[in-house]
Amino acid sequence: MVAPPKVAPKLPPNEAKLSIPKFNKPKPSLTSSWNVGKVENVREKKSFEKTDNLKMERKNQEEKKKKKQNEVKKMMSIEKEKNKKMDESKKMKMEDTKKKKLEEAKKMKVEEARKKKMEDTMKKKMEDMKKKKMEKKKNNAALSSFTPSPKSAKNRALPRGVPALRNWRKNRDGSVTGLICGSLSYDDGEKITTSTILSGVIQSKNVIRTESGSKYYLE
Repeated sequence: MVAPPKVAPKLPPNEAKLSIPKFNKPKPSLTSSWNVGKVENVREKKSFEKTDNLKMERKNQEEKKKKKQNEVKKMMSIEKEKNKKMDESKKMKMEDTKKKKLEEAKKMKVEEARKKKMEDTMKKKMEDMKKKKMEKKKNNAALSSFTPSPKSAKNRALPRGVPALRNWRKNRDGSVTGLICGSLSYDDGEKITTSTILSGVIQSKNVIRTESGSKYYLE
């Protein structure tokens, strides 16, 4: 190894002008220059190796980072897909529950409407039954009022084929209104009004004839 050449110390400008020391530079030998070159080559190789190693380490680190990033991205994508599937399944379940609730509500409405119809029909039937009973009672009461006593039946013999009018009254237009009995076209106890009377005296126990040609016995 060759010692480095001595460098003169720097002096201020005033002193440098006064005295400038001179150093004799040693002449380099062949062996020393060869050794220096060899050392420099070794240093350069080591420096290149270091730089190569650093580059490789950086590349490895970058690759590792990229791998980690890719793995994280994959995990995130998988989680997103899972979340999407879960959301879709939840939406489907919610829709199914909504549909079921709507169907149940419709069924309930249909059942309520059917029940109401049944109740209305039952009410109508009951009302009809009540009306029929009331009509029967009225008819029975009218018939009971028409049934003659045995004494009057003996004294009053109705003509055959002639309906009788009971509780009758004469109208201003010459017609008669009363409760009919013994008619084929009317029910016993039904209230009717005849047309104007053409013949017969409008008195009890008499037969009268109307414009239409029908005959009635006035009780």
